[in-house]
Amino acid sequence: MRLTLPATGLSAGLALVMAAMPSGKQRLVRLAARESAAAIIGTDHAAAEDQKAKVQTMSVEISIAATVESAGEVVLDAGRLAGIADHASGDLIMSATDINVSIAAGKGRYRLPVLPDPPPALVLDNEEASITITAQDLRRLLEPAACAGRESSRFYLQGICLLSGADGLASVATDGVRLLRTSVAADRFSDDRKLIIPSKSVAAIEKLIKRESGMLTLRRNSRLLSIAGSGFTVITKLIDFTYPDLTSVLPAASSDAAVVRRLDLANGLARLMAAADGEAPLLAIEWAEPGPLHLYLARQPENSDLVDGATAGAALIAVAPHALARLVDEFRGEQLRIEITNRLAIRGDGKLGVVASSQWNFTPRASPGAGRTRPPKSADRQKENANAHV
Repeated sequence: MRLTLPATGLSAGLALVMAAMPSGKQRLVRLAARESAAAIIGTDHAAAEDQKAKVQTMSVEISIAATVESAGEVVLDAGRLAGIADHASGDLIMSATDINVSIAAGKGRYRLPVLPDPPPALVLDNEEASITITAQDLRRLLEPAACAGRESSRFYLQGICLLSGADGLASVATDGVRLLRTSVAADRFSDDRKLIIPSKSVAAIEKLIKRESGMLTLRRNSRLLSIAGSGFTVITKLIDFTYPDLTSVLPAASSDAAVVRRLDLANGLARLMAAADGEAPLLAIEWAEPGPLHLYLARQPENSDLVDGATAGAALIAVAPHALARLVDEFRGEQLRIEITNRLAIRGDGKLGVVASSQWNFTPRASPGAGRTRPPKSADRQKENANAHV
């Protein structure tokens, strides 16, 4: 194998491939010279000696323009190769034997050993469906990953589920307390709630498409999802499970609603969380038409805040403030619509966010805007359930 390729292209390609690989251990990449291009191929497998201890779930291939004198491929230490490419300019001339690769970079000459083959890259065959969408739409579909679960006992929630529906291709994730859903216009792609992309793969895909602006092709079968764009292909295993049916969890539109400025709500939440005592504070949200949103800590009602907004109806609910604050951070529009039924729903930016209610025994207020009474104590507090599920 002998080829010439730009150091900047090799450096950028290695960075993208290594983003999908575990850190802190030796990472192996396959460098393949093919006609007029070089391909960097990596998997999320660690070094060869860890093959029995780790399951391969993802592979990435990046294509780089190159002048190829003789085709071939070698396996190299990604970190050592990146250390040369990252600090070189101009072209790199690489030639390989069975045992090492010689690299000429300007006035420098370097040699890296050829390593044993890592596990092969994933291959998607028996394609069941494919669609083409914009990179912007895929970035939008990946956003709900912020609400994906992290508990190993509920591994099936550790990712996002893509499901085709009346509003196009929807993406949803929940950790049992928070839920975030969004959708884009797309042809039918998944109908069985089995297209669950692991959160780890989502993070790597986000890095790969961060600056993409063109069209992407998505292909799937029962086990794998492939995403191909200009100069790259990423294939990830899917979580082997059927995602829970969240139809009954998604709240219908409610007339008990408030429209507020997103930053006003975020700042009010931040101030109250700063004043909260204890490890599991509860936030009460209350309004009565007309009037502002009343925010206060259920266990510390002396800590309160008001958020101006256009309110309709009347509402009262207790939620986990940190869960709500993190969900609000996933919206970008200037205004949010807050609706309260037996859950709190946030609508904006074409997204739907949901936070589960937490059980709390409120004493009714005498009238809108009247002073709040302190929450019940002792036996009543034993009835609280701050871990209510969405």
